[in-house]
Amino acid sequence: MTEHTLHCPRCGHHNSTDSRFCNKCGNALVADAAATAVSPSQSAGSKAIISLILGILSIFMLGFLAGIPAMILAKHEEDEIRQGRSPVAGEMLAKLGFWLGLIGTVLSGLTVLFIIFIIFFGLSFPLIFSCAL
Repeated sequence: MTEHTLHCPRCGHHNSTDSRFCNKCGNALVADAAATAVSPSQSAGSKAIISLILGILSIFMLGFLAGIPAMILAKHEEDEIRQGRSPVAGEMLAKLGFWLGLIGTVLSGLTVLFIIFIIFFGLSFPLIFSCAL
């Protein structure tokens, strides 16, 4: 059986459930643990769902405009899940949102570079060929 632990909201250290203070930084755990307790049966958090939606939008329409916020929200949600303040059910959605946001951002960056390349060399090709003649 796995032993349940309390995560310190300040430093993230794992403490035994009977601890009142963090063994690493001394932060009070009782009030924080009671205020941020999350039931494992809860559905995914809103940040995880929003990061997934933004990740999908970044690939199909908005590129880095949605991809960067998707990655930021996903990382915030993963931190909250690790600290026990958000439902574990959203972990996979947050990871998908992060990776889709990253892919959308990279694709939009490559598209911008391609357009710049075409504009630069598209205007230069007639000059190169006219000089060769």
